[in-house]
Amino acid sequence: MKNLFLPLLLSVVIVACQSPKQEITLDANPAAEGFDVEHSDPAAIELADSVMKAQGGRKAWDETRFISWNFFGRRNLVWDKQEAKVRIESLPDSTLYLLDMKTGTGRVRVRGIELTEADRIG
Repeated sequence: MKNLFLPLLLSVVIVACQSPKQEITLDANPAAEGFDVEHSDPAAIELADSVMKAQGGRKAWDETRFISWNFFGRRNLVWDKQEAKVRIESLPDSTLYLLDMKTGTGRVRVRGIELTEADRIG
């Protein structure tokens, strides 16, 4: 009996000390409603899942309100996920765009002056 106990104990200790594999599962990043998994590129899904995991997981993403970034020193963007609004500041020409993605409306300012005439905005 002693001869069986030691190998069994060592096996349990070895298994218990191993770090668990961190697998990306559908539960970790569930597909959005209406997402077509069947016709999507598996490599793209894997990339999206890895990005979601790298930023802290679905819960962290869902709880993030503001995201900001800069495009090559030329544009600053701030996205308010909760309100579905975007602020884009074009640095070279001092243009500011304020967009409401829920309504599809927005405002534009060039060098501090708001453009209100449709022919000047488009």
